[in-house]
Amino acid sequence: MRCKDKEKTRYIVFCHSAAAGERFTELVKRKENELGIKGVLYHSQMNRDEKEKAYALWRMGQCKLLIGTGAIGAGMDYGQVRIVWHRGFASSKINYIQEVGRCGRDDESGKCILIYCAAVEEQCRGFIKEEFVEEFKTYVEEKGCLRGHLTKFVDGERMECLSSPKGELYLWSLLPRGLGAKTPSINLAVVEQRFPAP
Repeated sequence: MRCKDKEKTRYIVFCHSAAAGERFTELVKRKENELGIKGVLYHSQMNRDEKEKAYALWRMGQCKLLIGTGAIGAGMDYGQVRIVWHRGFASSKINYIQEVGRCGRDDESGKCILIYCAAVEEQCRGFIKEEFVEEFKTYVEEKGCLRGHLTKFVDGERMECLSSPKGELYLWSLLPRGLGAKTPSINLAVVEQRFPAP
């Protein structure tokens, strides 16, 4: 998925910890030629100069994939982010909403994808309080409109996707529901948000 000017297209991967971000960045570096994209790491344990350099590489297009944690702050405003992935949970549901808000700010099509499996959930339990893990699972397991679920959380009132022609949020699972109960280590669900609708 690219914007009209593919040179401006950028992508973000949010990881649940600095260590997870470092591992994912190394994977991207090893597969750089195969993937056809360069990635750069950004997280809170880096010093200011390292973060500024990483952000500049991403913004200038030398690395089109920014990999990091919630340290990718609100001040990072770049309009042509086409896809935001979350590998695991954000540190809070509000942070998740803000992080997916980095995508599609130029009113062109974008996707936000949450990759979730039992193994990632176990890793997230090391840094997110148990009540937040259960809260996040409510949107991973949402059977109806995800946008309705998140707007009810924020505003107290559901706003379904059909009420906004430019937005779609939905959940799809790579494996049939119920399989996870038998084999929790491979149960994988992906929450995907698209906006504007094609």
